[in-house]
Amino acid sequence: MHIDEIIDAAIGATHGNRQGLSYGQLAVVYLAYILSECRHFLNPVREWAAKHQQCLTQALGQPIGATDFTDDRLEDLLCALHQIGWETKRQRSSHRILSRPGWPDYIFAFHDQEEIGPRMLARVAKRTGLHPEDL
Repeated sequence: MHIDEIIDAAIGATHGNRQGLSYGQLAVVYLAYILSECRHFLNPVREWAAKHQQCLTQALGQPIGATDFTDDRLEDLLCALHQIGWETKRQRSSHRILSRPGWPDYIFAFHDQEEIGPRMLARVAKRTGLHPEDL
């Protein structure tokens, strides 16, 4: 089905300092996690991937690294939004209302230690004007 290639074509390359899996490959692993665990929470994906490392490595055709499923992409994303002009208008717990002139307010509702997947990253980009090179 080449889902990873379709996602990579739509989103683009990962941040230049990141090594390992592409966004498409991460999405495929995340979908496998959702289907096998019937859960969509992002935090447990790293542990789940470690338990299934051999199978995932064979399915993806490349080794799974220890840092492929860390939770620091969310922090990178929020910093990138601030760099392109978004400001935190209000914050309550993990929910932030971001504002930028010429754009409708955007609710950024992710926990600080939560990994954000490529599909959600694409949604954020669509509503905020974020581009892959901003990350």
